[in-house]
Amino acid sequence: MTHESDFLRINTEFMGPLNIRLNKFGLGWPPPQFIVIEGETGTVREATAKDKREEIFERVSMSKITDEQIANMEHVARGADYKYVVRDGAQSE
Repeated sequence: MTHESDFLRINTEFMGPLNIRLNKFGLGWPPPQFIVIEGETGTVREATAKDKREEIFERVSMSKITDEQIANMEHVARGADYKYVVRDGAQSE
């Protein structure tokens, strides 16, 4: 179940970290392992097999708070961190 405060943190080389709420793009919790940011629209979506490897961000960590726990935590947000995947499959630094 996705909560209003659930978010993605995408670490970008040029703009720094971007925090994006999951519900803005219809993504649920837990968030996808791989995501893509559509260049023209800025839409964030789950990556598919058709996406080019150089366009993909991979989830490297995420909160371990359950749906039941967060329901009772008024001032807590769950998040997931993503890093850009380089063409050869290695993660960027």
